[in-house]
Amino acid sequence: GYNFSNLSHSLNEPTTSVDLSVQYIQKSTSANINILEQGFLISTNESSLGNNRILGSISGNTLQKQINDLNISSTYYYQAFVENEYGLFKSEIETFNTKAVLGGLAQGGIIVEVDASGFHGKVVTSTDYWVRKQWSTESCGFNDLITRFDDGLEATEKILDYFSAKTASAPAAEYCFNLVIDGFDDWFLPDFDEIRPAQIYLSNAGYKQKVLETD
Repeated sequence: GYNFSNLSHSLNEPTTSVDLSVQYIQKSTSANINILEQGFLISTNESSLGNNRILGSISGNTLQKQINDLNISSTYYYQAFVENEYGLFKSEIETFNTKAVLGGLAQGGIIVEVDASGFHGKVVTSTDYWVRKQWSTESCGFNDLITRFDDGLEATEKILDYFSAKTASAPAAEYCFNLVIDGFDDWFLPDFDEIRPAQIYLSNAGYKQKVLETD
């Protein structure tokens, strides 16, 4: 077997590239063990980690590899491996996150906002959903419910909570809140201060206007 240590990663710019490295030492004192392959296993799905084997290069006792064309705004699992004539030996599993990129596709939509960390932001649906829905089926003072205009999720939840005890309903908020795209179900009605920057970005990027977003 092998002792693995210092398994690490370093994200490059653009964020779709990463350098992986690990040090390993053979446990056996025998110098005649034939190494068949060595490198890294990497995947966005931990359960399928072994399906993507990427061979690395060795310098001294350090195994390293640069991996490109990663998905943006994703969590990756990775581990080092060495396979010899006696079997397959693996390190522990580590993770890293790739950054969000304006205009990139992630979590069922198009990224239109990225926060200061570079790892979080907001997306709008990548498909136009032109569905006519009433704001409410009865007259309601939404300004009494909503005290800020930069948090659509909070506003959507307040609207739905308000109508939960009434026979009337809020079809637009319900539609957005129950929407599921590519398995993602955290959609909501955007607030004014959220929708305007999104519209400007999408217009400048050549997209049609879109009005739904997720966090």
